[in-house]
Amino acid sequence: GIDESYLQERIRAVSAVSYTGFNDDMWGLKRDVLFCFDLELPLNFEPEPVDGEMESFQKIPIDSLLEMLASPILKADDSDNLWKPNVGVVLIDFLVRHGILDSDDPYLL
Repeated sequence: GIDESYLQERIRAVSAVSYTGFNDDMWGLKRDVLFCFDLELPLNFEPEPVDGEMESFQKIPIDSLLEMLASPILKADDSDNLWKPNVGVVLIDFLVRHGILDSDDPYLL
């Protein structure tokens, strides 16, 4: 967990990402909107999953993250994937907003 006063002082609403994906039964489509927030943390911060939403956290160098984002989705049920597809769209949003990726780059399409 993160101290609530630290969180309230530093968290910033930054974007909303909309996407369309498959329903859980893979039969139909569902639309979703993810509201994104930035929170700068100290370099020595070690996140711990406490709410049941996340299994674990990893600090990953940007170059490795870009390679991981470019890797194919292995299974539709997310069981062998590096992360769920909706996590990928949030990461890409972050990378574009921080100038690491160019939104006009044909590689993103």
